[in-house]
Amino acid sequence: QRVTLVILNATALQDLGNVTVDYSMAAVNDTTSTDPICTGVAKRRQELLVDLSSTSLVAVVRSYCPYVLELSGAFGQGAPVAQYQHALRTLRYNNSIEEPSDQDRAVLFSASDGIDTSVLRYTLLHVQLVNDAPSLDLNGDALDLNYFVNYTEGDDAVSIVDPVGLRILDHDDVTLQWARVDLVNAPDAENEHVNVTLPAGSGIAVAFDVANNSLLLFGEAPLAEYEAVLATTTYTNREANRGFPSDIDRRLEFYVSDGSAVSFVATTRISFTRVNDRPYLDLNGDAAGQDNTQSFHEERGPVRVCASDVLIIDIDNDTLDSVTVSITNIQDSPDEILAVSNLVDMETLSTDSYSQQRLVQRTMITPNTTYDYLRGRLTIRGLKTLDEYRRVLATLTYNNLRDEPDFTPRQIVVTLNDGLLDSVSRTTTMTMVAINDSPVLTAVLAIIRPLIPEDVSSAANAGFSVESMASSLISDDDDLITTIPRKGVAIVAINNTHGRWEYRNQLLASFVAVPTTTSYDMALHLFATQSSELRFVPSADYHGATTLEFVAWDRSNGYQDGQVTNATAVNATDAYSANSRTLELTVVPVNDAPLIDTLAAVTMTSIDEDDRN
Repeated sequence: QRVTLVILNATALQDLGNVTVDYSMAAVNDTTSTDPICTGVAKRRQELLVDLSSTSLVAVVRSYCPYVLELSGAFGQGAPVAQYQHALRTLRYNNSIEEPSDQDRAVLFSASDGIDTSVLRYTLLHVQLVNDAPSLDLNGDALDLNYFVNYTEGDDAVSIVDPVGLRILDHDDVTLQWARVDLVNAPDAENEHVNVTLPAGSGIAVAFDVANNSLLLFGEAPLAEYEAVLATTTYTNREANRGFPSDIDRRLEFYVSDGSAVSFVATTRISFTRVNDRPYLDLNGDAAGQDNTQSFHEERGPVRVCASDVLIIDIDNDTLDSVTVSITNIQDSPDEILAVSNLVDMETLSTDSYSQQRLVQRTMITPNTTYDYLRGRLTIRGLKTLDEYRRVLATLTYNNLRDEPDFTPRQIVVTLNDGLLDSVSRTTTMTMVAINDSPVLTAVLAIIRPLIPEDVSSAANAGFSVESMASSLISDDDDLITTIPRKGVAIVAINNTHGRWEYRNQLLASFVAVPTTTSYDMALHLFATQSSELRFVPSADYHGATTLEFVAWDRSNGYQDGQVTNATAVNATDAYSANSRTLELTVVPVNDAPLIDTLAAVTMTSIDEDDRN
């Protein structure tokens, strides 16, 4: 009629005589049982499984605690013994609790033909416990163990786990021995970093295996401590600082171990969001830094603003929208000019192997430029590639057309724009270098000085100042940019035939002779001031003209007042005028009183008395 199977604690085998089976018990759980395999359980924990597919039998669980399974014919009718034998031969035991009791189980077998019941038989089950691997859940309450995060190019470190929901479970252990995070794919190599934060006094150490892109935590520590450390796991890509991380999704695999078993893998997937990056500009090429310095020399023409190997990079774009160049402290508008040149590309299409003549294609690269002369602002557009912009920018020049420009250093700022973002602006500091302009003498060929009398006394011969002689004759463009006195003369020739030229200056109390060797090679230099004076001392009884020749001297070479040295002008930047001027001075005659020679005898011719002839 039926077979009844009961699972009991193996200790019940000691008193089998007292074990009875109530075939009429309802399928209920005995929640009051003190049996360790049943206590506190409100759902199935262990069960017997049987294959009835080739029989007419049915299986009914009469109780879950203790577990009672009844096999019988349909509708409580009997069935052939062979069917019961077939079914019992497929009987299996299962325990679905995560951590079952390790006490032995006894499965009791009782058969009834409807009148009598068989002797109880049993199978003894020994429960062997095994260590369970710990489990790691990266996202807490989500349906799976895994985590997803998006990384936007240029971000700082981002969390790659749920820092609140991350959980570590281990039914057998209260500590872990190690944890590992593997960055499975790292296309940006050493620029990709996985990090954790260790609390002070932590028993966990950290190491990074560069070759395998693995972060290893090791050291025995409580589950909660490993959980807290893993909750700080972050990812960063330093390649983003240069604007070119790969946008391939990254996969990171997390493992934890209790020393005997390793958890199933939990995975974080990182997707990448690319952003438009600023163009990059380096004005000085291979030199240190990105800014540049140049010098503009007055009146020497345009100078380059950028190094020839100026660098332009844009990771996201093949060309630029514009380049803007501005003189931010323009001083001499509209005479300050920024300009670039057209370029020519020569491409050899073919070469005749016999004559070696080449077929060459010539391509003009012509930027669209606009220049605001008042603001000193140049805009460059219309080029096809970054390299064309780079090559054109390498031709950028600064020029100042003023004869005497303002010498404030200019700040020339260059900015790239890709249509969305400006580059970091880079600056060329243009030092303005003054070039000395030679002084110029007016077209007067000879300067007439006031007359002096013949045989003038030294006390009465006061001379004249160099300032009165030359200042009005000298012009110098450099006077426009300085208030420092610069005028002077260099005496290159004197006429001492009928007297002697003399001079004195702030260093001399009395007049001294102008050197008789005076020439262009041995010129006497005098400041054009009131304290520098010249005079001519004529020879006795001389009257007539005498001369002195001089060139203008702007004192830029540092020579001193009264110094004798070369005064030859070689070019337009020398300290001397190209031409000389002549000073003409006249000694006027004066009436000399007659003199009687009282020593000479006077002999008179005798004449006759009354001689009237």
